[in-house]
Formats: sequence, C-alpha cells, structure tokens
Amino acid sequence: MPIPPLANGRPEVELQVPSPILRFSSAELGSGELWVKDDGQLNPLYSGNKARNLGRCLSAARAAGTRRILTAGGAGSHHVLATTLFARRCGLATTAVLTPQPWTHHAEQTLACALAWGLEPIPVATTAEVPLTALEHRQRGDVLVPIGGWGTLGSLAHAEAVEGLSGQIQQGSLPVPDCIVVALGSGGTASGILAGLACSRPGASVRGISVFARHAWLARAFVVPLAAREARRIGQQVGWRELDSRLLVTSAEVSAGYGRPTPSTATAQVIAARQGLTLDTTHTAKAFAAALRILDCSELTPSPAERPASRRANVGRAPVPIRVLYSHTLSRGSLEPLLAEAPGSTELPSAVRSLFHRA
Repeated sequence: MPIPPLANGRPEVELQVPSPILRFSSAELGSGELWVKDDGQLNPLYSGNKARNLGRCLSAARAAGTRRILTAGGAGSHHVLATTLFARRCGLATTAVLTPQPWTHHAEQTLACALAWGLEPIPVATTAEVPLTALEHRQRGDVLVPIGGWGTLGSLAHAEAVEGLSGQIQQGSLPVPDCIVVALGSGGTASGILAGLACSRPGASVRGISVFARHAWLARAFVVPLAAREARRIGQQVGWRELDSRLLVTSAEVSAGYGRPTPSTATAQVIAARQGLTLDTTHTAKAFAAALRILDCSELTPSPAERPASRRANVGRAPVPIRVLYSHTLSRGSLEPLLAEAPGSTELPSAVRSLFHRA
C-alpha cells in the first residue's frame, strides 16, 4: 500500500513504528479477547494519534515556507499541545482558537504545557465561533490545520499504520481482530484506519466511538468521505458503500457532553489502570468503555446494539469469542517534564482559565 512521499523526504515527527501490541488478560472480559494498539509510545517527547497526524502537516508547512500554524481545539486539546510542541521543534509558531470544555486536572495541565511551549491562545465562547475567529486572525503565509488535525495529510498516517498492523498480524503478534475500536472526535484517525482496512483487506470493521457529536449519522459524515479521499490518494478505488459497511458509529458515550465523565468511563479507567493503562475522560475512556461493552465486560451494563452482528446472531447458543482491538490514542509520556516553565492554575490568563467549567 504505497503512501505519498513526504515533501522533504523525512518525517518532521519521528515515530517509533509499528506501535506496540498489548494483550489484556482479565476474567472480566469473559470469552472475548482484548488487544491494544498502543500509539501512546510513538515518540518520547509526546505521542498518541496526534503525533501521527502532524508529520506530513508540518512537513508541508515547512515546504511552503510558513512561519506559523493556525489551528483550533478544546481548552485542553491534545492536538493543540502536540502541534505546539512539534511545530516549535521545527521552528514554527502555533496559534490556536480554544473552546470551552469541562475541567479536569489533566486538561488543565495539557493547556499549561502548550502555553509554556509558546502557544498563542485565542479563547472563544462556543465552537460555532471557531471558523470566523480563525479567519479573522489568519495572517499571510499561515498554514491552517483543522480541529483535531482533520484532513487527508494527517489521516494518511493512520492508513499507513494499518499496513504496519497487517505486518504484525502476519508475524503473529496478534490475530485478525473482528473490530477496531477508536475514539471519534474530528474523525481523522477513524477515517485513516477505515481507508487502510479497505485497501489492505484485513477483515475487521471499525467502531467509531463518538466523543462529541450526539448523533451517529453526523459523526460518520466526517469519516466516510475522508476515508474515500484517502483511499484514492493511496491509489485505490474504494466505493462509499464498502467503506460505510465497515463502519459502525455509536454516540452512546457522549452522554452529558464533550469531555464529561460517565459511570462507564470511570469503570473503564479502573479496569485499564489494573493493566497499567491510563485513560482520559474526553476520548480514550469512552472508547475503552465501548470496547469492554462489546466484550460483555462483567463490570459494565451490556449494550446489545454495540455487539458485533456475528455475536447477536448466536443468541441462545454458545458464545462466539470476539477479538477486539482497541486503538489507544493518548500519549503515555508524563507531562511533568513539559511543565517546567508552565503557569500554575492561578497564573493562567483569566480569559483562558474561564474556558474550563466544572461539573
């Protein structure tokens, strides 16, 4: 599966690929198998799916002679932090339009890290204000990077990761999964995985766990068209119908809203911590909770709509073992080394601090 070459022949974000495969072993999972594709260990500075997104984006920005990245995200956005860190390493400045989100200690630390590394924040009251505000602050030569790094350049890296995953399957690192579960925010990661699966032909489906859009149809509207574009860029013609048939989106975890924890996310965090995996309430805890539900985890209420069709068809018979691959998109590295010159909670600019609201 050939991937278009980088503009300067090398990645601006060095990745240790393929990312590790972990096996969760727990009686709580019943007869199912839970595997983890750990993108949290891709780069020692900062990692996760956002590190994958940025390589081609930053390479294209430098090739264009830009000096500044203009992007957007929630107040505690991992994408904004990753962009700020890696752009600075490339000699580029970062400005971001920031939107409100629920407060957590992790979200506040993420913002503090970005500010310490030179982020210029532009706070707004609602997500609806982002497009116009970004246009108002755009300067000549800026490169615009959408919320979450959404777009073909970033998503191609996730399609490429599926090629690496296929190699790991062939080497026996894991069996062919029935489904790959991934958090779905802007949709770039899910669309890349979907395009990669359709092109390299592993027989898995994609389960996109919406963390923002309350309606599944709206969330999938971001994924399928972008996946089709990525497949064409790779050199494969994959129809929308085939892509759509491989994708299942659920908005069950959105619950009270973006970034808000739920009883299932709290349980997911506890179960993951037993295996040494840390989850955030905004993205990964919701995706991991959905993965546990697919496996009928004994500590979570089953959700029949989230079970694979093959399993629902065997109601009343012996359970069919399900192999779930959870895509872990949160950086594993501690934020502490990045906080050396970061402002404390009371030192955050008031306009930025007010973006966090508490339950």
